[in-house]
Amino acid sequence: MFIVVQFIIAQHLLTPSCVILLNNMGKQLNLPLTDKVLPDTSSIAEAITDKLFSKVRSCVLKLTGKRLIFNAENYNMRPVGGWPSNEVIEVREFPTNSQPAVLSALDSSCIHIADVEDGVIYAARVASVFFYDHKPQNHMRIGPIIFYLNEQNVGDLIGEGYEDDRFSRLVLLEDSMAQAMIRVRLERSFVMELVRSLSEGVIMIDGSLRNSIFDIEGSSLLDILNLAKKNRNEVIGISKSSRHRILNRISGELYSCGKSPIYSDIHRLICPIFRGVKGRILLVKFTDDGLVFRVDIGNFEPDTFEDTLSRVRYNDCFFGGYPESLRLAHHLSIFTRSEDTSIKSYLSKKVGIVEVPAEDPRKIALGSLKIGSLRKGVLR
Repeated sequence: MFIVVQFIIAQHLLTPSCVILLNNMGKQLNLPLTDKVLPDTSSIAEAITDKLFSKVRSCVLKLTGKRLIFNAENYNMRPVGGWPSNEVIEVREFPTNSQPAVLSALDSSCIHIADVEDGVIYAARVASVFFYDHKPQNHMRIGPIIFYLNEQNVGDLIGEGYEDDRFSRLVLLEDSMAQAMIRVRLERSFVMELVRSLSEGVIMIDGSLRNSIFDIEGSSLLDILNLAKKNRNEVIGISKSSRHRILNRISGELYSCGKSPIYSDIHRLICPIFRGVKGRILLVKFTDDGLVFRVDIGNFEPDTFEDTLSRVRYNDCFFGGYPESLRLAHHLSIFTRSEDTSIKSYLSKKVGIVEVPAEDPRKIALGSLKIGSLRKGVLR
């Protein structure tokens, strides 16, 4: 889409000075001059735009007067007050009853440490913060845990049920997939122990309550929810942001309400779109000046929605409408630059590894022209 707009803008906005700049670009980049006859690049560009981009051009011209948000380095931006929406949703208030309960908020992180000749090294950490009656009570942090994955041991971490060797090789080759697997295993194991140890508590995780391809028997999301129900615990997932534009649009209804705390049950509207969700999907605004968040509640019984939200609202603190317990868990789980350096230093001094000279093929291929790229961070 960026290429499409670029062609259209170029056709409409090029000035004589721009043309001179383009003509001089060959000198600026020290391109070799030759007498060899080259193809007519203008005719190629016209053919491409006429055949592929004619419909897009007409759509772009219809943008006049439209409200928009320019992308800011691939961050998930959304307008203050939300987008206008034609969807009609029911917004309800929920009480803030004085119900002291233990809240446990959980988050994790994983970083790539090194490439080994036969595998990869990662470091991961998981943290939980406990709140009770408006106040933080304690926290627990496990890690950093160093994972060395290669063809011989990756199957042990993946577990049974993945007999296809292609899946193991894909985990080794795809960095984001390996990190996601490690985080899922850490969080699932941690949450399983929490729902086993607590009674009548609330366990909050960062993100949605969805099945994962990395779930294993005995500590899958469904196993966690079943054990939580047995011990009268609630498991909820709170998403800070969503790339699903439909959620950002319908959240405008809650922004427009000048009261809080409020919620809207959008499960029937969203469930056909989102597969693998094991919770009831709500939109919730906890405070008057706060943001609207997607909240997945593991218990599908409608009578318990307001009770669960009420316990979270009463026992936690909020900044920008987001639970302080989850915010603290996030900061406790992430790695700093000094920790990253410390892990590498530990491996160098204690394990007896041999660090080999390395080079960046991208810098060698593209040179040292200092131009910031917006492509970085698109794929995560």
